[in-house]
Amino acid sequence: MPSAAPGVSMQFTGQADLWHPAGTDTRLDQLARALGTRGFAVQRVADMEGWLAYHAAFVACVAAALYRCGTDPGRLAADRPALRLMCAAVTEPSLPCATWV
Repeated sequence: MPSAAPGVSMQFTGQADLWHPAGTDTRLDQLARALGTRGFAVQRVADMEGWLAYHAAFVACVAAALYRCGTDPGRLAADRPALRLMCAAVTEPSLPCATWV
């Protein structure tokens, strides 16, 4: 896990996504190994355009949920109906996030 400055808490629970499939770029192979040895999950992604589209939809759903709660993540965390709606929007691509705000 990466180190943080003294007195600074740091948490990373996501995974790094690298565009080229394993074995196609030695520099990315080295980067994936370096991240992996430091505790980061790495997934090699061949369809970067599809990944970017999914990521944009995911971010839009999270942003809409935050706007619904006044951009306060603590308020969102305490609002179970908003969290359920956000999770439904993330997993159901036909549910438009823009109708939340």
